[in-house]
Amino acid sequence: MRLSKIVVLIALLLAITSAGSASRGHLTNLSGQFGAQSDCDTSSVPIRLFNLLTNTSGSFLVVISQTGEKDISKTFTGEGPSEYHDFSLKLCKSATVTVSHNQKAISPTSTITFLSDTDYTVAVFPGSAQTTLAVVLRDQNHVGRMADTAGWKVINLSRFDDLEVNSLYAECSLDCLYIPAADPAQLTTDTETIPLHKTKTAFDFTLKFMSGQHELLKYDFNPGEYGLYTLVVRDVKDPSNPYAAGITVTEYKDKLPDMFWVPLVVAIAILIALVCSRKIVFLLYKQYQRKREARRISNSLYMAAMQNDNETQLRDGEVAQPQERTETAPQETQKQVAFKKKRLLSLDTFRGMSLSIMIFVNYNGGHYWFFNHSAWNGLTVADLVFPWFIWIMGTAMGLSGDRNNYWENREGHKTIMFRIIERTLKLFFLGLFIVNEAYDLQKMRVPGVLQRFAISYLTVS
Repeated sequence: MRLSKIVVLIALLLAITSAGSASRGHLTNLSGQFGAQSDCDTSSVPIRLFNLLTNTSGSFLVVISQTGEKDISKTFTGEGPSEYHDFSLKLCKSATVTVSHNQKAISPTSTITFLSDTDYTVAVFPGSAQTTLAVVLRDQNHVGRMADTAGWKVINLSRFDDLEVNSLYAECSLDCLYIPAADPAQLTTDTETIPLHKTKTAFDFTLKFMSGQHELLKYDFNPGEYGLYTLVVRDVKDPSNPYAAGITVTEYKDKLPDMFWVPLVVAIAILIALVCSRKIVFLLYKQYQRKREARRISNSLYMAAMQNDNETQLRDGEVAQPQERTETAPQETQKQVAFKKKRLLSLDTFRGMSLSIMIFVNYNGGHYWFFNHSAWNGLTVADLVFPWFIWIMGTAMGLSGDRNNYWENREGHKTIMFRIIERTLKLFFLGLFIVNEAYDLQKMRVPGVLQRFAISYLTVS
């Protein structure tokens, strides 16, 4: 009854929240129609500097100018990508971005209209004839919330205009082929954005950089979940061979990957805390019971002593000797106790653990890659659940047979065979009609999990 009330309250709260959000959206649309909301708002735009120059010192000054507004400037230092900084800008006005290095202006000057909910990067990179160029890029930093996913970009600053990037997952242990993975971006002053490539992070993979049919470099790439990476390809200084070790790859982390193991650690810590709490409560309760039993025994002994003193009386001028009370402990009658099944605690614990992991795996396993079945080769935790259950079933069969003397009782072999066949049919048809899509005979799959259990049980029995 309490649970039903809680469900009703939650449903009401959700309905009120949905209605409130709908009304707010309606009011926002109305205000937009009547011009109450201005299209020229001041907004904070995240901007960073990406220094792609090598062996540079000093600082970079980024100045953003808008007509009728005060200039905004920010100083950046160091190589590689900097942190994002918020610039308060008018979104309706075009802005002029000027970059200078050690008080020396870097050409060209970029003119751009900034958008809301967008990150920007001012990239400083080497041009031809030892010149330095700058360009404002619109970042693509949204990987999404799909688990085991990372984003990465490739910037090509090498002399190879036809650079290709192919990848091979480390899971492939055979003679697998490399597949196209990314299109490197050649930075120019007209570049607007660098394409973001998404990849799975369940396994590491190798990137092979090619120029035509020539292999330039193999690079081991190990991305983390929800991480953002930029791979910058540069020329090696004075290579002896144009196609032998002619490039180098520098990896920059635009966004650090999430610590995906934190929920698992928290869940394990909660389970350990619950087990320890149960043990502590049990020990405290046993201690309380001991003290209570000790008080009860002490009180009973005291009452017995007082009763003996009251029964002592004088008879014929002599003190009657108190008679010793001989209490005979009641003899417990031996009752025929019915046979009680004994459980093997270790096997039950292992069965419960396997069931918990099975349920977790069936509901996507928290989107952890090791709680999903391996696609082809390899082994994950999810792949172990079925063998565990087979082993548990075989162990339980041996224990059950020894306990009930099935194997020595020759007179009951027909009964035993009937039970074995009955259980086999139950397992087989449960898997065939309950787990399967029994409503569509064309999609019905005969060799299912429970069907394999049934065949294994029948064969071993």
